[in-house]
Amino acid sequence: MNKRFGLKVTHLALTTTLIFSLAVPSAWAASEGASNQVTEIASIVGQNSVSFSLKNIRLLPQKESSTVTFTITVKNDGSQPIALTDYMARLKDASGETYLTRLAPQDKSKRKLAAGSTQDLIYYAQVGDMVDLSGLSVDVIKWDFSKPKYEANQGNLAVPDTFTGAVTDGLTESILIGDTPIEMSVSQFHQMKSGDNYIPTLYIDLKHNGRTAVTPPDYQFFIRTKDGSTYPIIRRDELKSLNPNITTPWRLTGTIPTSVDPEGWQLVVAEHSEAAKLDVPVAVFELAESESAAPGSGEHLKFSTNAGMYTGELGSMYRVPWEDEDMITANVTISNTDQDHSLTVPKLSAYYLLDGKVKVPANVVQTSRALSIGTGSSEVLQVVGKLPIDQAFKSIKLVLQEKESESEDAKLYDIAEFTERTVLPRIPFYRAGDGYKTAQAGRKAYYAVHGVNRYKGGNSELFAVQVEVDNLERRSSDLSRIVAYLQTEDGDIFPTQISAVKGKVGPRGTALLEIWSEIPQDYATSSLHLVMGDAVTGNKLTEGEAVPDSYINPVGMWLPSEKYNVASEIKQLDLYPYTIKFSNMNTSSNVRDFAFKLDYEILKSKLVQANNEKRNLVIAIEDASGYNFFEKSFNVNEFESATTSGKEAGGVMKIGKGQLSFTIPNTDPVADDHTYKPGTIKIYDEFQGKRKLIATQKITLISIIEKKGKGE
Repeated sequence: MNKRFGLKVTHLALTTTLIFSLAVPSAWAASEGASNQVTEIASIVGQNSVSFSLKNIRLLPQKESSTVTFTITVKNDGSQPIALTDYMARLKDASGETYLTRLAPQDKSKRKLAAGSTQDLIYYAQVGDMVDLSGLSVDVIKWDFSKPKYEANQGNLAVPDTFTGAVTDGLTESILIGDTPIEMSVSQFHQMKSGDNYIPTLYIDLKHNGRTAVTPPDYQFFIRTKDGSTYPIIRRDELKSLNPNITTPWRLTGTIPTSVDPEGWQLVVAEHSEAAKLDVPVAVFELAESESAAPGSGEHLKFSTNAGMYTGELGSMYRVPWEDEDMITANVTISNTDQDHSLTVPKLSAYYLLDGKVKVPANVVQTSRALSIGTGSSEVLQVVGKLPIDQAFKSIKLVLQEKESESEDAKLYDIAEFTERTVLPRIPFYRAGDGYKTAQAGRKAYYAVHGVNRYKGGNSELFAVQVEVDNLERRSSDLSRIVAYLQTEDGDIFPTQISAVKGKVGPRGTALLEIWSEIPQDYATSSLHLVMGDAVTGNKLTEGEAVPDSYINPVGMWLPSEKYNVASEIKQLDLYPYTIKFSNMNTSSNVRDFAFKLDYEILKSKLVQANNEKRNLVIAIEDASGYNFFEKSFNVNEFESATTSGKEAGGVMKIGKGQLSFTIPNTDPVADDHTYKPGTIKIYDEFQGKRKLIATQKITLISIIEKKGKGE
């Protein structure tokens, strides 16, 4: 009697050990009779038509040990119910060492199994840190008090040598969150090498077909390398409820030293058990580099930030000059293709990686003022980095980054990588006479070269290009500031200055930019072309008086030949955007002075705004010896601002009709007012202090020429 009582106490103590209580991880919290659809690893048939199958065995290395979890599926093919508490599982490694195996807390209530029924039992154990998964096996024991040690071995469930426990790349693992089956899969994985570390970035998708939202636990994630080492990686997305029938992506990133083999990695998903003080493995996935991990131009890459999932597409990437450096500039289109709601425009950082080693810091420039990206819409970001002129490289990568938090010193994480060919393409060029459109929201415009002018004076010449910019917006707009330079086919580069329009340009209005540079005297300009782009300061388009430090959207424009036909009469002159007509010129002289009168009319060809502060119309008169005894300058910018005529104001010209009238003291005391003296009137287009002769006409100093007749 006492002996039998002692046996019952031993049985109770062992059972209590098996169902030791701890906080239940949600991955273990399956409902009664629930079973994951997983592949059977090994099976045996025990006594009384009861069979046992090993499923879902996983191993997660910890600091000084490893955690093993596995599922035993018990099937009762007998005619009578059985007591599950009559059975236990004993884990052992290849050396034969055994480990204490505990039953998952939620399974402690599973005491009986009806005939013809099946039940899953989940176990876990802590093993040595050098234990390999493929060397493990499980002995299934039935308590039998007629046997030595009261144990009847039902058989051994051995893990095959080739077994990894990982889900093959591209397949889905079914896990449980509470009573809800969740489909988990790795949708994308890529690794980048940066300095002494690999930077893995991967995305896992979670989806369930239930009817209500499910709150996932705060899973832990690890990369397990080929040698069995594990490295924690971090989920970058906010932990939110999983809505039914919607795929929720999570982005994971981390760093792994380059001293490890980059092949054969696995993702281990675990859930922390606070009571047991360990992480319980939930799923393991084989990792294979995604083909779209590092796309080149025109290819798409999905990436996620804390705001959601985006699609990135690398557009053009160019190398262009900037002062005494070169620039790499690229555009990336960020699209909202997978969300049913708007996403904020992501705040990204970036760098270029040359030959997998040299980092080139870059600014990310948002050219629009958009705050969000609607479903099916996109936003173009520009990425600009600088490098020495003589910097050579064989390969280049563009890497996008995101800050861990909003703080200034927050760590940056790589989230997307684009690869571009070694030889970067030439910037787009437009033929002389052709123009191009920009599609920036709020700054849509059309650019075209109107003409070129060459001005002389001093020891150098000035080469100027007039560029028309049509505002294609329906509202008045501040047009983008421009950076430009002149370049020859031989590679000579001349920095330029720009006389830009001040203020907004009306809808369908035109701004005239004067882009100019000093060149050596008699320099051959036949191969000169204009390279220009939108000016940038920091990470935004240059505005106001800010000084540009880079430019984006570079284009080249072939230039037309200069129209250099000096008119032999001053009847009608082109000083774009103005046309100036002269008539009724009257000159006379005597001993005391020389008198000059001239009617004019100034017309504006169309609605063009220009900054002509440094541009003048110059009228000069020479005598027969070439002596310039009269000269008067009229500022072109005042054509529209002047309020009085030249006659009234002593030399101001304005749009419309007016008259110029001047009297110059005669410096020749022996002049005879009856002597007809020959002379020449010359008209110059003066810009930045240098001149271009546009018209000349012979006159006599005592005569009336080009007198209008009746009807004129």
